[in-house]
Amino acid sequence: MLEKTIGIAIEPQPVKGMIIPDEVVSVPATADILPGPKPPQGAPGERGFFIGTWTATAEYNGSYDDYKITMSDNGRCTVIMTNGSVEQTADGNWSYSGETFRLNATFRDAKITYQRSINWVSNQVNYAEDGYSFRIIGRAAVNDSSSLRSFTFFREN
Repeated sequence: MLEKTIGIAIEPQPVKGMIIPDEVVSVPATADILPGPKPPQGAPGERGFFIGTWTATAEYNGSYDDYKITMSDNGRCTVIMTNGSVEQTADGNWSYSGETFRLNATFRDAKITYQRSINWVSNQVNYAEDGYSFRIIGRAAVNDSSSLRSFTFFREN
């Protein structure tokens, strides 16, 4: 005697307004959802290390300045400086000789009155063990030429 098995599939009824996709879209497990910073193009102490975007915050006269500096391989840079809700941008030049870090930029439309240009020259460049930050000693503002400050930059990308 032959027995026949009949399978019955019961599908739940959709809820009013529910959209049932025709196919399931999957994301590969290797997709970067929140990518971290790009690894440096050089080791700390090499010029390529500085290429990329860096951020820092420095205190000036009881106020905080946020810097976002993008340094390119050709020695050019873009500096965005923010104080409160005021932001100013400048293009400039940067270099690193293996000992001295230099960055020059002039804000053509200076909205932050004490910061019209940046002329950092630092022979004191220190690197964090993680390889994603560095510190220089520089002057925060041209008008405050006697005061040196420490700037710690963190790699953004």
